[in-house]
Amino acid sequence: MRHASVLLMLWCLALFAQERVATVLGSESRTAISAFSSLGEVVLPAIHLRLELNPPTRSEHLIDVVVVYDPQSGRYFWVYTPVTDAADNGSYLNDLQNGTEGVYVGSTALVNFISLGPNFEIQEHGRRADSLDAAERAAIDEIRKQLPKLTDSYETGFKVVNVSRDVGSGFACEPYPPRANCGFGVKRIVSVSREGDDWRLVIRNRWDQEIILDSQFKLVSTRRLPNPEK
Repeated sequence: MRHASVLLMLWCLALFAQERVATVLGSESRTAISAFSSLGEVVLPAIHLRLELNPPTRSEHLIDVVVVYDPQSGRYFWVYTPVTDAADNGSYLNDLQNGTEGVYVGSTALVNFISLGPNFEIQEHGRRADSLDAAERAAIDEIRKQLPKLTDSYETGFKVVNVSRDVGSGFACEPYPPRANCGFGVKRIVSVSREGDDWRLVIRNRWDQEIILDSQFKLVSTRRLPNPEK
């Protein structure tokens, strides 16, 4: 009897651990995003869903999750956005679909470029799964395991590149009259490509700006393009 009680307790603990992250009923949908590659633009399948955290992590009870998958290489990544209100439609998926964030399909990793104010946060993702469904399961499992220390929106570390100082505030705001609350912003990532070992980004706001990064994502140079890039 004592042995059975111990087994029951372990089963209950395992069940509780599994239920700490649950998919919100009806929240899951399949979609696709545009990405960049050495062959030009490609389309990657993705899954969008919301997860309920129990107990909440810090003040987060619901998170909006996007899982992006590359069928050719099997690589995937996931990103989450805290949901402050159940009616909130904010999601990283919106940024991927409107072009303010970008994904590059490389030979060794998926790389996503996230524009946050004056910075680009850049992440390389080399994890693999056999399918989009398997990538979703792996992502949920990774989120479950990271709950005690889930403080960032991404499952891996990221590299930060500050470009606003070199590009200048005029990229986002008219110089006159001066605006104290003018913030650097990217309306669209027009293209991401490789030139040898370097990265070439073209970002758009009031004009198109070229940004060259080295293989370690350090800023090499930047210039204003004379004409919008198609």
